[in-house]
Amino acid sequence: MSNTPILDRLNAMIKESTKIHFTKAGNHRGNVRAWLENSKLLDDHGFHTHTPYRVEYDADQIILTVDINGPRKVSKTFKGPIIDLNNKQMNKYDFSNGIQWSFNYGQIVITGRSE
Repeated sequence: MSNTPILDRLNAMIKESTKIHFTKAGNHRGNVRAWLENSKLLDDHGFHTHTPYRVEYDADQIILTVDINGPRKVSKTFKGPIIDLNNKQMNKYDFSNGIQWSFNYGQIVITGRSE
């Protein structure tokens, strides 16, 4: 018995469940800043306050993945959970049209917003 139909359906479900959110890029201390705070999307996709995660800076996207051994944690503000990325690595991405946050459970993919 092949698992291909099961994997195909699972991949389709994941694609269907992707949620998209847009924000503007900021600047702080000469670096691009991407942040998202108090978003129900964070909680709905496994990024709860104090959840550890890792960040991967790929050529054209940034991938945040929930990881029990991740070096970063979702921060907490009085408004709720927050993810805040602000470092020199952020400067290599084109966020001039804004930031696209693509949510799947346990993973967020950040890219520049295309017009």
